[in-house]
Amino acid sequence: MEKSNDNFFVRRKRAFGHAGRGLRLLAGKEVHFRIHLIAFIVVLAVGWWTGLSTVEWLSIIIVSGLVLAAEAFNSVLERLCDFVSPEYHARIKDIKDMSAAAVTLAAIAAFVTGLIIFIPKLIFPLFS
Repeated sequence: MEKSNDNFFVRRKRAFGHAGRGLRLLAGKEVHFRIHLIAFIVVLAVGWWTGLSTVEWLSIIIVSGLVLAAEAFNSVLERLCDFVSPEYHARIKDIKDMSAAAVTLAAIAAFVTGLIIFIPKLIFPLFS
């Protein structure tokens, strides 16, 4: 519970601390989050190497953030479902599968965005 006499900056620092802990939990315990995070780091390196434009960087950052956020929400929802219903339940399975589908849709959008941005930069110079 937050104390009423805490100032704005103390509360913000505390909130960022909680968010940082959440990121550490995701990166430490969620394999798929780590896979997406590693892919993002690789994409950042390739983007730096190929010299992306500002708009291309923005596109990469937005779709990558979407994938990472979707994976985080999926992980949270799966944990919540397991907590609420530890035993198998068909509805819980449906919920988890739909949540995983959301991550897949975000990942497909990011992949297609990456293809559109990187194919011309990586393939066409070979023919020059």
